Amino acid sequence: RDGKTAPWCAVAQDYIAGLKHRNDSARLHIAHNAYTTTDSNFEHSRVKYLTRSDELYLNISAHDAPYGTGPTGIATSCLRPSLEVGCKLASADRIAEQLRVPSSSYT
Repeated sequence: RDGKTAPWCAVAQDYIAGLKHRNDSARLHIAHNAYTTTDSNFEHSRVKYLTRSDELYLNISAHDAPYGTGPTGIATSCLRPSLEVGCKLASADRIAEQLRVPSSSYT
């Protein structure tokens, strides 16, 4: 995590799209992948999409809730583990609709 993007959400978006064919997957792009630093910013973020030249560009967002302070000191460790990870992503149905992919071509 670099504090600006959420690579795990980009991986999840590709998985959730469920596109079976490489040529369809190649038309799906993450245009903007924002890591939000507060619960409020994440709450108010939205998935946005734009189709252009038979390609789909998505804006996704993410937020994580780190463990609180406690006797183990886990919250201040160099690993900074998360108690919760949230991603706002487009559904497989929305992606298929926008890319005009038949239901037999995605899971």
